[in-house]
Amino acid sequence: MDAAPHTYIGIDKIMKIKKWLVASGVLIFGLIGVTQVMESAQDIPFPVRYATRLSTDTSLNSSAVYKVLKDGSDKFDVTLYRTFIDENGEERKFSFGTDAGHVAEFHELTALKGTSYKGMYYSASKLPGELIDKLQQIGVQVTSTELPWYIIGSQIWANGILAVVTWSMVLTFLISYFASLNLYRKHWLVGRMLGGVKKTLAKSVASDLFIMTVVSIVLWGVYVLLNQVALSSLSSYALLATLGLNIVILMSFVVLINVVFFIIIQHNNLAKALKRTDSNMKQNLVWMVGILASLAALTLLMNQTVLNQKNLQQQLDSLKPWQKLSAYKAVNVTLPSIEDSNNGEIDARADTKVARRFMDHFKDDEYIFSQDSTAKVPNMVSQEQAQFMTSQLKRDGIDSDVSKRIRYMNLNALKLSGHQHLAGKVANKKPATVFLPEKFKDHKKSVLNAIYLEYYQNSGIKKSDFEVHIVKNNEKTFLFDYRGAELYVYDHSRLQTDTNRILVVINMAYAFNSLGKDATYSNVLNGLFKQPGLKKVAVDSSINGQVEDITSPYLSIQMQANRLQKRIVAAYVSMATLVIMQLFAIFQFLMNIARKKAYTMGVKRLLGYNIDYVILQEFGGYILTIFVGLVVAWVMTSSIVLKNVVLGLNVMAIVIIIGYVRFYVKKASVNVLKGDFEL
Repeated sequence: MDAAPHTYIGIDKIMKIKKWLVASGVLIFGLIGVTQVMESAQDIPFPVRYATRLSTDTSLNSSAVYKVLKDGSDKFDVTLYRTFIDENGEERKFSFGTDAGHVAEFHELTALKGTSYKGMYYSASKLPGELIDKLQQIGVQVTSTELPWYIIGSQIWANGILAVVTWSMVLTFLISYFASLNLYRKHWLVGRMLGGVKKTLAKSVASDLFIMTVVSIVLWGVYVLLNQVALSSLSSYALLATLGLNIVILMSFVVLINVVFFIIIQHNNLAKALKRTDSNMKQNLVWMVGILASLAALTLLMNQTVLNQKNLQQQLDSLKPWQKLSAYKAVNVTLPSIEDSNNGEIDARADTKVARRFMDHFKDDEYIFSQDSTAKVPNMVSQEQAQFMTSQLKRDGIDSDVSKRIRYMNLNALKLSGHQHLAGKVANKKPATVFLPEKFKDHKKSVLNAIYLEYYQNSGIKKSDFEVHIVKNNEKTFLFDYRGAELYVYDHSRLQTDTNRILVVINMAYAFNSLGKDATYSNVLNGLFKQPGLKKVAVDSSINGQVEDITSPYLSIQMQANRLQKRIVAAYVSMATLVIMQLFAIFQFLMNIARKKAYTMGVKRLLGYNIDYVILQEFGGYILTIFVGLVVAWVMTSSIVLKNVVLGLNVMAIVIIIGYVRFYVKKASVNVLKGDFEL
């Protein structure tokens, strides 16, 4: 009894439409999962479960930290991974310890020369307590956390607006799926009389599971190949878990729909179905509501995505000036006062001697000095301390709200900070040249007091010796914040660019010979230096022993830029996926109506009705409603480019679908009468 119903029910016909629907649906939900993984896990291409951040508030020798990590990895048989930027600007993978899976490209510490130890390290297990203790003993701050790769996929189902969009698309998918079954309800009802419906539905569900699994595996494989990540990497596992969760959720609803459909078939009126007097109006209305709901949710999410993309692009743009500074290095100089002290007192004279000798090797255009004024109230102090410090500054004639906007620089830093046009105004024979934004011109006295206090106090130099220029407001200044940029994530508390800064160009010839030269030398050593001078330092036996570490901040900056670029790409992929989802929803809706109305349109065509009138009669109301929804979405979408692209693609899709229906009905009226209209 099984063979006959399979043939009559037309399982091949049903499967053809449904297979395409299921494959398209699981692919779209899979692409949403890919964007989530790109946002959350693609930056970690290692077979790991734990992330450890290393940082410090003091100056440490990176080579010493690397040695502790290397020795600890060998001793405790633990593998640590990290990424770094090589001399060619390429991102590379490094491992401490045994790299059994050959995931990393480099294993020798020489590969890390010039890189900072600060950042993220990854491992398959927690770091041993003894290794953490050794790191902390030398001043490294260690923060570890488990990487929950298995819950990344749940974000698309439970995370804010994205979850609303996902569930809206689930509604559209389920209605489309039910419609694909209901399209041949007459066949199912006849099959009910012959037997075998339950078995056919069971095979249909098994086929759906197979299709979802195959499409998901192919999508996972393409992702792994295109991104060149290890099969056992975090992002690989995360995507597998995400795709698996998608299958579980979608298959749960598929099984439920098949059960409901089986119950409907068991209790439906065969005579009414054969006479085609049953209506699909309620189903279409529910479907239309689902499309409009998903369109509204998609609009909100696209706006959020555009905003996120803009923020990421702004962060990336703020790092671009570093491209001019790739030749500059940060130097860790150990001053004598750090190594030894005389009765607990710092020997500033010895420090100054080393610093002066160091700076003698650099021309004015071979180093960068740029730092904020210290004549201000720090953020991390108690209210009582803040009040006391404010009163002390007021006593010296300094307004802390103004002095915190001061940025000290040397002439080279001014040129590289985006103010080349101001360089010609710097007075060579003045101890300091001030560029005061117009909004601060009434606070000139406070600014001059701060400069005098920090650099020229008791030096014989008068405040009237400073050159002052009033400049226009809102000019941007690049701040050379390489310490902030080395962080493992972008920290908004550390700015790369800022506006309305009070720029003070210190004449180093004066500053290095004033009574405050000790502090000046110490501050300048925190700057950035070019290779020609560093080569001279390397062969100067009187000070080369004081240089412990030379790192390239630009390498860390470039790595951060790479991270931001990947997130921007993920944002674009996310937007493209959203547009595909919307086109998919409208496509399925209109195609289902076309399939259900094929017989009616074919009859009217043969009776002499104008084909355009027939199509307008059947589709007009739905298309008008969708178009109104698209116009509302167009108004609500913030991005001009995105709103025009989305509206254009949707209108184009509708025109193509209707054009295809018109062509098919016009050329195949006889087949329509036979019930063979299939798209």
